Amino acid sequence: MLSVVFYLVQKREAETRMRYLFQDARNTMVITTKEILRGECPIAVVFHDLDDGMWQFLDDGELSEDRAAIISLEEMTAIDDSVNDIADLPLGGIARRKGDVCDVSLGR
Repeated sequence: MLSVVFYLVQKREAETRMRYLFQDARNTMVITTKEILRGECPIAVVFHDLDDGMWQFLDDGELSEDRAAIISLEEMTAIDDSVNDIADLPLGGIARRKGDVCDVSLGR
């Protein structure tokens, strides 16, 4: 399963040399979900952690260890270029996207 996710991330990076507007290092750690990586769910909420500067790009489902994935911030911009719109989100900041709901409780 992880090899499929890794392939998808690499494929998206190769298809688009993305813009990168974040001040954070490209290898900054990001927590996201496997459903976002597979394109099954949109990003619903973003947290820029105050304590360590890490980012969380999550869907509207409950985060569990089984659903979690760790990638780099650069990889996240390759998956969804629109995250550059919140590149200036301050430490401790939260951004929420309206619309686009994903029910991750079904069949998982």
